[in-house]
Amino acid sequence: MSRLFLILLIALLPVTAASADDYLSSLEAAAQTQRLGDAPEWRALLHYRGHASEVVTPDFFLAADGRHDPAAELGATLAAFFAPAMDADASAQCRFVARYHWLKEQLHFDVARLPERQCPAFTRWYAGIDAGDLVLVFPAAYLNNPASMYGHTFLRFDRTGRGPEAELESPAVNFSADIAEGDGLAAAYKGLFGRYRGRFQIEPYYRMVREYADIQDRDIWEYRLAYTPAERQRILEHLWELKDARFRYYFFDRNCSYYLLALLDVARPEHPLALRFVYQVIPGDALQGALSQPDLLEQERYRPSLATRLRTRLAAMDDTDRARVLAMLSGHLTPGTMELQALPPGRQAAIYDTVTDRLLYTGARGEQEKDDYAPLMQAVIQARASLPEDADALPTPGTDPALGHGSMRLGLGAGSEAGSCYTELSLRGAYHDLLDPTPGFAAGAAIDMGEITLRRYAADARVHLESLELFEVTALTPRDLFYQPLSWDVGAGWGRRWLGAGRRPLLGDLHTGLGVSYDLGDGGLIYALMDASLLTGGGIADGYALGMGPRAGLLWRAAPRLNLELNAAAQDFPDHLHGISLGYTAAANLALGRDASLRLSWSRQGLPGDMEDETGLHLYWYF
Repeated sequence: MSRLFLILLIALLPVTAASADDYLSSLEAAAQTQRLGDAPEWRALLHYRGHASEVVTPDFFLAADGRHDPAAELGATLAAFFAPAMDADASAQCRFVARYHWLKEQLHFDVARLPERQCPAFTRWYAGIDAGDLVLVFPAAYLNNPASMYGHTFLRFDRTGRGPEAELESPAVNFSADIAEGDGLAAAYKGLFGRYRGRFQIEPYYRMVREYADIQDRDIWEYRLAYTPAERQRILEHLWELKDARFRYYFFDRNCSYYLLALLDVARPEHPLALRFVYQVIPGDALQGALSQPDLLEQERYRPSLATRLRTRLAAMDDTDRARVLAMLSGHLTPGTMELQALPPGRQAAIYDTVTDRLLYTGARGEQEKDDYAPLMQAVIQARASLPEDADALPTPGTDPALGHGSMRLGLGAGSEAGSCYTELSLRGAYHDLLDPTPGFAAGAAIDMGEITLRRYAADARVHLESLELFEVTALTPRDLFYQPLSWDVGAGWGRRWLGAGRRPLLGDLHTGLGVSYDLGDGGLIYALMDASLLTGGGIADGYALGMGPRAGLLWRAAPRLNLELNAAAQDFPDHLHGISLGYTAAANLALGRDASLRLSWSRQGLPGDMEDETGLHLYWYF
């Protein structure tokens, strides 16, 4: 009987192969008729942008020219679905699960003629993710790292039915460049010119919280997105396809936020997000682009960093309670003593919570070993247990990045300089200065990059280059009882500078400053820096001048829409300029809405006894 069955099976093999070929041909014909090779869903799965895929890993493609020919890749994918494989997990159906399911939906595969394979490895991986809700996560700017001052974005898949208490164990999806530890300054060059490869990674959310919120002092904003179960499934199926894929990484445009948008486009390719961005992708813009889809945002949550929690608690205390916190941390005040029990429960809870956060903060940063602070932590927890829980609530700040203005800025202005009237046009590539509208941005943090200003004087028909700013990065991080950071800035570019005797040449300017800042409360911030500058250009003897001197200023959010700045600086240029350069500025910026503002400014600069005044009024649009 078995011999007869074997003879019949051998006899049928050519017929079966011919039947498979016929069915493959019919599927290919149907795909061509429906133009599936040009469908946005297919191009999103292949990460096509223009005429090529952004995936640079050859193994991601099944056709010889699949990276440049989506139709050829579709035909090769269909053929691969029929190919035999000794290991089911190595089959094309199991390697490219999202492709298979989408093509099955479009072409209505007959499983009798194209049997569907079981994929054990994918099934185990997918069950381990156990994806429920999808959350877009935005860690805010990290002031002490210029590369992180734009913010960051990644995704979190909350596990089904686990509740908020299990969020920290949820899987988080991050895109990052493969940067070697020893790259140093070379990292900037490689990031700018696409010399790095980037990839998607999945790791527990608590690791991301520890890195961003506990160590880097970055507040985290979480946006729960209204994706359907089928859309979330497609994203995960595609992540499986991308586990070995690499992309070319560029700091400004093909970065973490861009590729995260491209991943979301797999779920909703009819409303592509990544394709909106051409020249640059800043995380805040990417966040706002994602949330601009109608009815996408379900819920928003703010997760303050330990540093923010500490600052907020300290600001709400009086000096006596701050002294109690310090005494407890130094061992001079024991938790649960009569002195503390005599206080109202809310004040007791605030003191204990501040001590707890301080211990967690120093532990997360490696400033104190756990064994050293564990006894005090245990005593604080025991004393805190009987007090009200609601004392732990912290206010949500106005730095929600979803509310921020656009990163590019166009300006039109007019004014008077040394008695001559002018009109002015400016364009900034990115991103935020100290006076721009405040919502969505941290106070005292600024990045200006690629700003050009053209000016035309009423007495002169020519258009002059007033300034070309390459970059200006400022981090005025206030100091407090526990946190003692240095404030700093650094910048480079060209700008006109008053040198006295009617001279106002265009000079190159490389400068930096280091100092301190303090929060005055009620929206006020004062700072003092010691600046150093290198000026270059034909208006200076020998073509260059080195200078150093102090600068001090006040930033004040006088009203929800009104920001003010006062600034005074003096720099001594002993060689070549042979004098002290002075500068005073005052400016007020009124936000006319989310994406427009009006700015009035006055400045006086020059040498003692030979200074010029300038007044200007500018209208800015952010986009």
